[in-house]
Formats: sequence, structure tokens, C-alpha cells
Amino acid sequence: RILEWACARLRARATVHPAERWWHLAAIAVGHRSEDFQFLVGSPFESVVLNQQDEIAHLLHVEDRFPEEMRIQLAKAIAIEWRWPQDAIPAFLGLVDHPDVGGEARVRLGISQTRTGRHADAVTTLKRAELETREPHLVYLARLFRGRALEALKRPKDAEVAYRSAVATMPGAQAAATALAGLLSADGKRLEAQQLIGRTL
Repeated sequence: RILEWACARLRARATVHPAERWWHLAAIAVGHRSEDFQFLVGSPFESVVLNQQDEIAHLLHVEDRFPEEMRIQLAKAIAIEWRWPQDAIPAFLGLVDHPDVGGEARVRLGISQTRTGRHADAVTTLKRAELETREPHLVYLARLFRGRALEALKRPKDAEVAYRSAVATMPGAQAAATALAGLLSADGKRLEAQQLIGRTL
């Protein structure tokens, strides 16, 4: 609510100051960190809204001020994906070829496909996404969720390769290490699994 109080004052200006764009991107980062979809987009796909005070939909205000800022469109899709992954897929598809946000949009698309059971599509999407970004955390996410999709497709050896590459990208990241340790343990490689978890902890 403090962010929205400040946003209302920024919107009251007839002209957009350059610093306002950076302020909004920072405010979006705060909303993303707390995964507060109601602050960012409201509840557009809910039939009943329990608490109207939480329905701030900050990104709708920002979109009016900066209609050409693709990071705002990506932020909307990410916020939707937390609560309604199926509904986020078209939004991500519309961004995958954009030069500024396309790499992350494709990673997020693959994550949504994994979450909605489209595992074969997710494997293809995430493999391509790895080639379209150099940001370590996005490469990590692409490899982690490709591993999850492969595991769901009953391809444990391929999933192990994906998890190993995710761990190599971000050593110490718990999600990939835990997933890999689970596969190793199931394959009888309990000592390696134990050592992996020990290093991660």
C-alpha cells in the first residue's frame, strides 16, 4: 500500500519523469520478490475475490504510463503464472521473440508448460531457451525445469544430465541439488547423493 500511495503521486504528474520508470521497475521487483499477484495484477481469473483491498493491480497503472516497456508485459505474465499457469502461456508466447525479454519469456513459458503437464513441450522449449540467454539464473531455471519435465516423462537418465548441468550452473542451489540427489539415491548412488546434499547444506 505504501508503494501504491507513491504510485498515485507519480501518476498525478502530467509528464513522465525518466526516474519514474526506474522507480516502477523497482516496485515491480518488490512485488515479484513477495510473489504478490494481487498487488501486481489483481485476481483477473478468480470468480470470487475475497478481499478487495488486496486487489491493487499495480501493473495496470504502470502499463498506462509506459505502454512500450516490455518488462512490464513480462512482469504481468510472471505474476499470472504464479496463480494461473495455464493462462500465462499465451502471454509468454507473445514475448518469446522480443529481443529484450524473449530469453526469460521462453524460460518462463517452459516452466508454465511443466506446471500444466505439457512435459514434452516443456523439454523442447527449455532446451531452446538455454541457447537464448546467458544469464546464469535463467540458464539454471531452464535446466532445473527441463530435468523435472524429463523426470515426469520417465526419462531419469536424461533428467539426471539436466539436473547435473543445473547444479554446475549454480553450485549450492538447493532445488537442483535435491532433485539430483533423489535420482542418484533411487539409482543406488547413495554416497554421491549424500555428498551432494552435504555440500549444498
